[in-house]
Amino acid sequence: SLRQQLLSYYSNNPNDLLKIMVALEFGVVEEERRSPWVAGATSCLLFFLGSLPSVVPFAFVTDPLDGLIAAGVATGIALLFVGGVKTWATRGRPLEAAVENLVIAGLGGLLAYG
Repeated sequence: SLRQQLLSYYSNNPNDLLKIMVALEFGVVEEERRSPWVAGATSCLLFFLGSLPSVVPFAFVTDPLDGLIAAGVATGIALLFVGGVKTWATRGRPLEAAVENLVIAGLGGLLAYG
């Protein structure tokens, strides 16, 4: 059976077993090394872009309450968008993921500031 073949193979090849365990546990494949500089720059850029919907509205209004409302709406739209886009990687349902992302972030905001 396939199970016996796999068991036999990995019993005789412990280095291959270690590689597959690392890949399954941490998502790291030795042949797929990534640059820490690219990862850091990408992370920095994405955090910056993620902050814009909650900050930019204040640059266009004079009343802080109007800025807060506009920032809330813009942030909600951005959270829905990001939740929907993540299904490109997870192969899930876009609308469900969008609402889930908005609810989770909203609950986090309520816990942090409420």
